[in-house]
Amino acid sequence: LVYDEAKAAVEAAKDVAHIALIENVDQLSSPYSDKDEGTEASGHGLSKLIDGILGKDENNNFWHSDWHGEEHAEAKHYLQVELLEPMTEPVMMTFSRRHGQTNNQITKWSVYGANEDNVDLFQEDLDSLATFDTPFGNDDETITTDLFDTKGYKFLRFYCENNTSSSAFFFASEFNLYIDRENPNSQFSSMGQVAIDLDNLLQEQAEIADSALTATDVDKLA
Repeated sequence: LVYDEAKAAVEAAKDVAHIALIENVDQLSSPYSDKDEGTEASGHGLSKLIDGILGKDENNNFWHSDWHGEEHAEAKHYLQVELLEPMTEPVMMTFSRRHGQTNNQITKWSVYGANEDNVDLFQEDLDSLATFDTPFGNDDETITTDLFDTKGYKFLRFYCENNTSSSAFFFASEFNLYIDRENPNSQFSSMGQVAIDLDNLLQEQAEIADSALTATDVDKLA
């Protein structure tokens, strides 16, 4: 809690804005959208992922990759995001699970980057950016990953590497990418070397449990 409180205070001083990178459904695509539970006509299109409605609030609010047949049974299904501008800041992924299901909940993602929108490109043709374990806790959870570097790529693919049923397909109620961007005119930015020292201190203490903090550490964070 000591570290969390110090981090929250610094973020408040920085006036950090939490900015969503997926602004419209045209940025989302997948060749694996399910014919019955993955199209706009079915009421389960990709727009469901950015409508702000959680599965627990509306049971049928989700997008689903193809679970019906043979054509995509062996493929690794993915969701592709087209970024509107190259990202220099690290990015985090957030997704919310489909309500009412324990099977086929995604438990591991991989992220790949490319600068062209080409369905004939596969993982081995792309640049691997990150892998995230998202073990299943419950069907109402929202999970935010660690930050990762997009390396300036225009297109990002989010692959299902595993799910609770060890199958290729997956679903989600909400999905987006975020950056945290500091206000250049914030109180923090006017603090000069003090601000730099505070940032360095937070990075040093990030991996230390509160129980392991010394009295000196606590005084510094306070």
